[in-house]
Amino acid sequence: VILQDGRVFAIGGANPRGGAPDPDAGPGVWDPGSNDWERVPTPSSPRNWAAVVELRDGRILVVGGEPPGQKGRTAELYDPVSRTWEVGPGLPGFTVPGWPPVGRLDDGTVLVIGTAIGLPCDDFGVVSVAARFDPVGNRWLPAAAPFRVHPARCALPNGRFFVSGGTQYPRSGSAKRGEDERLELASTEVYVAESDHWKPGGEMNGPRVSHTAVAMGDSRVLVLGGMTFVRGSPGRCLDRVEMGDLDRKVWSDVAPMQFPREMPNAVMLADGRVLVIGGQGSDVNDVASAEILDIPGN
Repeated sequence: VILQDGRVFAIGGANPRGGAPDPDAGPGVWDPGSNDWERVPTPSSPRNWAAVVELRDGRILVVGGEPPGQKGRTAELYDPVSRTWEVGPGLPGFTVPGWPPVGRLDDGTVLVIGTAIGLPCDDFGVVSVAARFDPVGNRWLPAAAPFRVHPARCALPNGRFFVSGGTQYPRSGSAKRGEDERLELASTEVYVAESDHWKPGGEMNGPRVSHTAVAMGDSRVLVLGGMTFVRGSPGRCLDRVEMGDLDRKVWSDVAPMQFPREMPNAVMLADGRVLVIGGQGSDVNDVASAEILDIPGN
């Protein structure tokens, strides 16, 4: 995450030999001016695929991921001034095991979307649950959740939060849900904190999961890459890129990427172009390349 002073805070990672959280992947801060990394104290538990958000007071919230034995039920707070960690309150009845949708809202609270504990679900996380972390009261507040799992997401400049695509399972109450029952989504939603509800953001031109969303600084959102599935097939990796105008609820295709990418990283540059890095390709191998997308209207 980019800090208020322009430095970058990073934490966590996995051991490539086993996929478990790597205890040696401690947190660090990169200074772009000196191009140096500074190691900082380690938290109470290593974690992989955690979400990291800077709070208004400069502290850093680390939530979810896969700490050993916890499966994403914990949160910790790092104070860069005192260089100390504090264990936060446990997540209220749900877990965010990996790469959770998280974003800071206008009121300073942090929206976290996860999956329920103790309700019928499978490894895909069928039941979506949400809460907002209040850093002033050091507590979790209830929040409405979108009816989808594994969406792309991004925080919007007006303090709202966007999700797109992902997977939906029937609310059948059955403890056994097969992959044939899942529905890949093309719909999008925007969370409105003032009224604690999700409003439609329009339909993309096709369903996708494991994709990436980038806020363009106005009412527009760019979505790129991901996977799409046809029943009975292993899925197809996408190079498609779409731009959505959330005010008009209109989505349109823009020029595709050079390579299909599942779960790429992407960020908008100062000149309005979008830098895309990595991801997994059609052959399930990592894409060891980057590309820059020229965005119409930027």
